[in-house]
Amino acid sequence: MGLPPIECPFDIPKPFRHPDLFDKFSNCDPLPIFFLNRWNESFKVFYQNLDDEHRGLFDVVFDVDAKRGDAGAVSKAASAFKGHFTTEEAEMKKGVDAGKLDGAHYKGHCTAHNKFLELFGSFGNNLGDDEINYSMKWLVNHIKSTDFHYKGKLIQ
Repeated sequence: MGLPPIECPFDIPKPFRHPDLFDKFSNCDPLPIFFLNRWNESFKVFYQNLDDEHRGLFDVVFDVDAKRGDAGAVSKAASAFKGHFTTEEAEMKKGVDAGKLDGAHYKGHCTAHNKFLELFGSFGNNLGDDEINYSMKWLVNHIKSTDFHYKGKLIQ
């Protein structure tokens, strides 16, 4: 699948699987994958609910990676992204209505969400390395390059 180009100057969290532990637990459900890097303080937008949801988005992308071909993991990830985008957009709309956040940024932000959801949905249930890496790269880049614009501008 030809994915759209994305430039991301930020470090991308990568899964770390300890080979001995992975083999020992490979028949477990849920599969306990041990990761060194997930969400960290550098991703904070300083709104607790949104930071918590961002943590969850990292988790579901890693889960899709750990459970390749699992329709449930992909569905959970899609639902998590959609739910987060709905929450974030509602919070942003309050900022726009209060005159603290630019309306054009809000519209562009919503468009970025919709395009990602459409692309993620087009991947189907068998995400390969390219789709998983793209999803993680998009998430990291989106938080640090797009979400950071609303820091201090939301009404909660």
